[in-house]
Amino acid sequence: MYDGEGSLYATESLKGRVLKWSPGSIKGSGTIVTNGRLDFPHGLFVDRDRSIYVTEWNLHTVIKWPVGATIGMIVAGGNGQGPNLNQLKNPGAVIVDQSGTVYVLDTSNNRVVKWPKGATSGTLVVGDINGGSQANQLWFPGDLSFDRYGNLLVLDFFNYRIQKFMINRISCDAKSPMTATSIISK
Repeated sequence: MYDGEGSLYATESLKGRVLKWSPGSIKGSGTIVTNGRLDFPHGLFVDRDRSIYVTEWNLHTVIKWPVGATIGMIVAGGNGQGPNLNQLKNPGAVIVDQSGTVYVLDTSNNRVVKWPKGATSGTLVVGDINGGSQANQLWFPGDLSFDRYGNLLVLDFFNYRIQKFMINRISCDAKSPMTATSIISK
């Protein structure tokens, strides 16, 4: 993951940390940017303010580190693993929109959940805990992203496809009817 200044960030899952390489850094000279040990960091996102968002696979949380912070804060999950909308189960990828809404790939719950800034519970965007192969279902999703039009793209791993979900770009609100399109499938 790159930030707006060209710095590269990466998780070291087994060592429980996030590293940063500034432009022009020598290989291997990354600096540790998360103070404290993470429990199997997986997904990573850096916003415009260079705040770092990282998912903890084993603790079922998303942690945010603002620039200069000495400790991260939970912005999604934090209520143990589970299927409720205030819980996550093995969160994978994470992205954050311009309003600060956190979109989490809730991998083992086969869904994408969004957490508005300051929320104590998420809102279902797509999928369900049972998983499946219908247009509105996912099965062990692997990654997510927004395209330049505000559509949500989800790598639907065990369905061998990439799904595109039309989301209102202005509010990034998935409450309106969504359509799913497989843009790549087996």
